[in-house]
Amino acid sequence: MLVWSHAGVLLTVGPGQPWFASMDVTRFPPHVLEAVLQHFEGKFGDRRQEIVIIGSNLNQKEITEALDACLLTDEQMKLGMDAWRTAFEHAWPSWSVPQMPGHSHSH
Repeated sequence: MLVWSHAGVLLTVGPGQPWFASMDVTRFPPHVLEAVLQHFEGKFGDRRQEIVIIGSNLNQKEITEALDACLLTDEQMKLGMDAWRTAFEHAWPSWSVPQMPGHSHSH
């Protein structure tokens, strides 16, 4: 999963934690499972994008139209996840998380 965090002149792009939907959530303690499942929706679980735009004199209609233009069409959605893996060019290279000295567990 890619995490893109951009606020003002600060920009961070890098790997994030995996989606809970990609994990065996039945192994989670009950109180954690309850909290995780609150954010699940349909077959995609917790997989989603969240965008927050803050500024003055923003044109909400223009921003919304530009973002909506990036969404898959109904026809593309019907192709399904298996087809998406090959139908679209992957714009981000693969990366690995470097290990910090003294950091002994994996993420």
